[in-house]
Amino acid sequence: MMSRPPPTELDPGRVPPPTTLDPGREPPAEDDWGPGRLPRAFTGRLNLVRELPGGAEAQLFLVTDEEGRERILKIYRAGHGPDPAASAALAGLVGVPHLVEVFERGAVAERAYELMEHLAGGDLLVLLGEGDPPAGLPPATVTEIARQAAQALGALHGAGVPHRDLKPGNLLLRSREPLDLAVIDFGISRAIDGTEIRESRHGTLIYMAPEQLIGRMISPTVDWWALGMTLLELSAGRHPYSHLLDAEVVMLQLATRDVDLTGVDDERVRLLLRGLLTKDPADRWGAGQVAAWLRGESPPVIASGVEEPQFEPYDHQGRTVTGRMQLAQLLAAEWESAAAHYFTPTGTAPPWRDLRAWISQVGGDPAELFALVETELPPDVKLLRLVRWLDPTLPAVYRNEVLSLDRLTELARKALGDIPGNVPDLILQLWNHRLLPDLAHAPLGGGLAEADARWRNLHADWQAVAARVRATRPELAPALDGIEPRVLLPNLLALATSPETAAAALRQAAEEVRADLPEEVPWFTELADARAGPLDRLCALLLEAAARAEAADLHAARARRAWLLRQEDAHLWYREQDRPLALGWAVAGCCLVGALWVWLIVVSDLIPIATTAMVDLAWVCAILAIAPVIGMELALAAGVGGPYHPAYSLIGGVVRLARAAARPIRGAAWMGLVLVGAGFAAVVAATALLPPALPIGTVAAQAIWAAARWRRWAADEEERAVQLAQARREQQEDDEGERT
Repeated sequence: MMSRPPPTELDPGRVPPPTTLDPGREPPAEDDWGPGRLPRAFTGRLNLVRELPGGAEAQLFLVTDEEGRERILKIYRAGHGPDPAASAALAGLVGVPHLVEVFERGAVAERAYELMEHLAGGDLLVLLGEGDPPAGLPPATVTEIARQAAQALGALHGAGVPHRDLKPGNLLLRSREPLDLAVIDFGISRAIDGTEIRESRHGTLIYMAPEQLIGRMISPTVDWWALGMTLLELSAGRHPYSHLLDAEVVMLQLATRDVDLTGVDDERVRLLLRGLLTKDPADRWGAGQVAAWLRGESPPVIASGVEEPQFEPYDHQGRTVTGRMQLAQLLAAEWESAAAHYFTPTGTAPPWRDLRAWISQVGGDPAELFALVETELPPDVKLLRLVRWLDPTLPAVYRNEVLSLDRLTELARKALGDIPGNVPDLILQLWNHRLLPDLAHAPLGGGLAEADARWRNLHADWQAVAARVRATRPELAPALDGIEPRVLLPNLLALATSPETAAAALRQAAEEVRADLPEEVPWFTELADARAGPLDRLCALLLEAAARAEAADLHAARARRAWLLRQEDAHLWYREQDRPLALGWAVAGCCLVGALWVWLIVVSDLIPIATTAMVDLAWVCAILAIAPVIGMELALAAGVGGPYHPAYSLIGGVVRLARAAARPIRGAAWMGLVLVGAGFAAVVAATALLPPALPIGTVAAQAIWAAARWRRWAADEEERAVQLAQARREQQEDDEGERT
């Protein structure tokens, strides 16, 4: 077997899969001392040889100590560092053969560091042969790797420290002949008080145990699963999930299929891998079974399901199926196409009828199940009933999702995200068809029935909150009625599955919205108050649009109130100071009226219709009428003051009258022309036949119009005074509220 040359560090031609760190922890900016340089604290003690490829959590340096021995210096980046309890426990593991030797632990420049031995042989993947995929390792080598790794894990677990990220990249070689490896990298290891810790999906995706992927309570058994995946990769020359990048996809593979052991021909190694890769952590092999296997014994492997009976072949979309469980796994793994194939109405005989005939041969004829097929249930729900009947031992899979309490929380958050996709529809189906209690009996489905009960209790409590808000604020009823179940149900699901986290998120979101409102909205403040419950805050957030609209109105009213208060003195000053200007506008208007009279009387004198006596009388009436016209207009202007023009002036009124007369012309030209023509004819008739009527009629019209304008001004001033008084009261209330 050809082998790769031994590298001095990690093979630069191979990029190892990344380690997933705590959510929100990103690689920080370059350290203060810069690339290729050590902190000054190590001056005189360590000499830098070169900087090595590091990662998101730490920088690595190859250094020599005072005696010239090569060491690895690991300096954690800001925001990262080993668990103090785990470091204390690891410090007590001195002389364990297959754990990397750490000579010094401490802090420099406010960052944790470790000085450890230099393992120059590279990681275990360098042992693989050439080819695509590379040739796997012989059984004897795999056995020796298992023995040494098991010894290291036994020491770690005995100290109460699960590694949590075991993989070939963290198993480095001290030497290849004889084989001597050491477990490294305890950056995400955590000490445990009992037998389990809460997992938040840390580690390297394709080596994670199922319980890690779904974020459950985990124990040191996750390291034995990771060892199994590592040994499988070394035995077969490939990793079965190396092409997968999404945790949900990997989890679906684990839920619907057994781990593919293709390429592992040795029966003893296959037994070891089946024991280590048992999906149920309670049945997974641990230190005792591995030790027995190393002694040549064959501990029992507890299968995840019952032994699959074989039946007459069935053609499932071009593939031969001989067992119920086999078919259930295929249907669950290809959910969308299977649901469409079997349960989407077509013009031909539905395929599920052939399936029913096959099922009647292999396991009876479930009449109740196929009665459901004839109903109007969605195809996904029908497929779920079929899959659960075919294989009750299959994990809680629905629509390409492996459902657990933590996964439900993630789905709820995803449904409320910017790009939710089909998740809201999935949650609606879980609600409308009460699917969670059915899935609660499946592996990984523990707690789903209780979550469904809490979900529905929260919905009832939500309706009570909504009813209370409707009763106290009837104007909010349309907004409450407009809340879609696609938005409400995911929020309630998050509260049902992760109450503390979801309640904290609602509290923070409500506080942010409240702080962002331009004005305080009393009902929103009451719902979002710190003493309010999570459903009250949820109601406030779902009514955010109404709160923002009301806050905008309150802000506009406050702005107008402030404007009124600021402009009151200016208004009084303007009214007094601009009174002379108002009188000028009044005189100008009267002059225009007098000029109109003069022009019309001259025209009447030129037209030989009215008698000379009538024209002379018109002149006398004009002279006598101008005095009351000027008197009334000047009195109005003097009383109104500055605001007289253009709101209340004679000229402004004429302009508005002209615009009003022009409006019908723009809307209906013929009607406007008739009105203008009638008015012009009346003026011509009066000018020609009875010219004294012009000044006399003007005086009468002026008196009526001046009285109307005075009343309008008085009403405007009264309304302004009312608004001003209200503004002063509101301002006083605000001032008192701020003082209290």
